[in-house]
Amino acid sequence: MAGIIDAHSHFMPPEVAQNTQFFKAGWSDIDRQLALMDENNIEKALLLYPTSDAHLNMGGWGKVSQAYNPAIAKLVHQHSGRFIGAGILPVDNPDKILNELDRIKDLG
Repeated sequence: MAGIIDAHSHFMPPEVAQNTQFFKAGWSDIDRQLALMDENNIEKALLLYPTSDAHLNMGGWGKVSQAYNPAIAKLVHQHSGRFIGAGILPVDNPDKILNELDRIKDLG
């Protein structure tokens, strides 16, 4: 029997969280996330970028994606089988989107 998959969890790396006013404590605490998953018999969680104003404070979505995507990839690799990562794209700079997609692919 397949385990439960949480299809809507949030994660924000500390380097992004420090640049936003819209932030929930716990979005950067992966140990807390894992504990909550274990308590609720959740096998895997899809980690999504939460709505925030970080792109305004960091100089655009490109800066946010450069910090966020490697952090998500690292968590997926460190906690193999527990997390599914969803990358973000520099939507404010369409010329960079394909490059970031390639980078996300390379990150795993």
